[in-house]
Amino acid sequence: MEMEARMDILQPHTDRPVKVTAPNFEIINFSAELLAKPSPASTSTDCKFVIITNGEQRWFVYGAVKEYPYHANLVERFSVNNHLKYRWHRGKDRVEFSDNGYRVEGGGHLEIDTNAKGIRVSGSSKAYGSFDQSSLKQWLKVQTLLTGFKVRFGA
Repeated sequence: MEMEARMDILQPHTDRPVKVTAPNFEIINFSAELLAKPSPASTSTDCKFVIITNGEQRWFVYGAVKEYPYHANLVERFSVNNHLKYRWHRGKDRVEFSDNGYRVEGGGHLEIDTNAKGIRVSGSSKAYGSFDQSSLKQWLKVQTLLTGFKVRFGA
């Protein structure tokens, strides 16, 4: 199956799915802020991410903390963009899908340093728990969007 990488890791992708080389794995960036050119004083952006699944399909959804202070905000945005039914659970801490099959398999934090071409993946989500690090490493190895970026896991 042929797939194409049509975008850069720093572009927001709110209107269309991201196509990558890994079957059943898509990366979605919801932050317009990541389009801005980094200034010499501040080259890194702190982000949150969640991994959403539906059967064999996986989405790695992320956005800048300034725009998405909670992991649940990313899940809500994903739901709205994909016309999925959802509900808030435990106040504003957690969004749950009402559509069968969709679920969040954990979350964490990203630090993207555009000048150093580095991405650090760490932490977990209080609302959704931790992510499967070994699976995420495998998915990221076979996609092309991070070409040129060194991805590190842990603190």
